[in-house]
Amino acid sequence: MTRRGGASSGEPKTADVLLEVTIRLLGEHGEGGLRVEDVLSEAGASPSSLYHHYGNRDGLIEAARVIMFTRSVASDIEVLRTILDESETGSELLERILQVNRAVQDPNRAPRRRERLAILGSAADRPALWAALSEQQDNLTAVTAELIRDAQERGLMRSDLDARAVAYFIQAYTFGRVLSDVASEPVDPDEWMRVVDLVVSQWIVTDADTPTSPPRRRRRPAR
Repeated sequence: MTRRGGASSGEPKTADVLLEVTIRLLGEHGEGGLRVEDVLSEAGASPSSLYHHYGNRDGLIEAARVIMFTRSVASDIEVLRTILDESETGSELLERILQVNRAVQDPNRAPRRRERLAILGSAADRPALWAALSEQQDNLTAVTAELIRDAQERGLMRSDLDARAVAYFIQAYTFGRVLSDVASEPVDPDEWMRVVDLVVSQWIVTDADTPTSPPRRRRRPAR
């Protein structure tokens, strides 16, 4: 998965082009339908370039899977970061989280959930990919937990809950929607959201209308 070389400054980065083309083709055709010839043709690269940067087809796919996984989860983290930064009371935070949940849990986002499932499934028999995804997951969970601890310190969220456990649960109920996506009788979206709203509302402190300490700029953990 590690790139073996790169272009000099100012030149097109063949490794990046190969990676982006692979990510797009994986999304369109899946791993089984990915042809190295198509990747090379669209990237305008030679077979030697692919082997130089990624070793082989598997190395290229693994590198693409890591980027796809990281981008998918990181975008959810940025949404959480934004709503926590912009909320000054628990009521504001709850309202924003419930709004975001409806967007994230929308049935129309099923392809994105399936993509994340496919990435994890492809890592089952690839120890190197599994290790890379594990590293990314640990880092992203740490970022989420840090945001939750900050919200707890500001009085927005219950402080008696373990921040890391909440971080995993947020990701779990978001990703877990895929179970309904693949069911022969999917759960009613409104009923699903009633359950999610009820659970999430238990985390938020909404018994005071006075503003908490103002949002402050936080140092982001290295990724």
